[in-house]
Amino acid sequence: MKYAKFIITLSLLLTALGASEMYSEKFLFTSFGVGYGHVKDMGTSPLRYHGTMMLANASYQNETNKNTINLSFGATGMVGLATLNSLNYFDGSMDISYLHDLPLFKNNKFDLRLGGVVNIGLSGLYSPAYQNATFNIDMRVKMAISTRFAYTIDIERKQIKFAGMYFNIRKQKYMPYFKANIPALTFNGRPEYAYVNENDLGIFDRHYFFGGLPLSAELGVNKYLPNGNIIGLAYTWDMFSSGSKDIYLFESAFHQLVVSLYFKLN
Repeated sequence: MKYAKFIITLSLLLTALGASEMYSEKFLFTSFGVGYGHVKDMGTSPLRYHGTMMLANASYQNETNKNTINLSFGATGMVGLATLNSLNYFDGSMDISYLHDLPLFKNNKFDLRLGGVVNIGLSGLYSPAYQNATFNIDMRVKMAISTRFAYTIDIERKQIKFAGMYFNIRKQKYMPYFKANIPALTFNGRPEYAYVNENDLGIFDRHYFFGGLPLSAELGVNKYLPNGNIIGLAYTWDMFSSGSKDIYLFESAFHQLVVSLYFKLN
């Protein structure tokens, strides 16, 4: 009898495990956003430049019931003003992230995942008014601990009556979520002097160091469409400070409203 109970229990566990492993979704998605930000780079000027910005991303995502893998390429541009001076900021980067579920904090409605993300990027400033400090490019590699909390809202098909009229509510699915990245290690390549001439980037005349404080967070909601595709809307916040090890302190902060279109592959 004991062996029969053991075999039945083991069979149920294996069945449940097999069922959970079947969940898998693959997406290609693009994101477009607008926002507001500010940049201060002591290698160019002590002024803090404020302005509007735009961003575009192209990404691949593979999500199962156990993990989420994401590969993303993105570009950001901003035109900033300080008094009567203008400055152009640009950033291009690649993100690779992996999140794994935490079974103790998971049920049919909410899902908590923990993992890491690596960001490799180039950012730069262009301001003709500063002559020999007209142009600069920075290099950064950022590693962070990443977490995501998501909650699934299922709305069943139903009919409601209001003011003597009947309204049909279609079956819908939404997923509000919150993501945050906490810095673990940051490697920088910054100028050793007050930047370079426009025709001499001096890429290898850099001050390389570990340090700085990058932080980012995202609060959004995804709506699942009947064909399996997804439309997402999110608010993102991103800040960076190169810290005390930098010869010329760099600081930035951005607030963005982002729309994403997910195209299901399977």
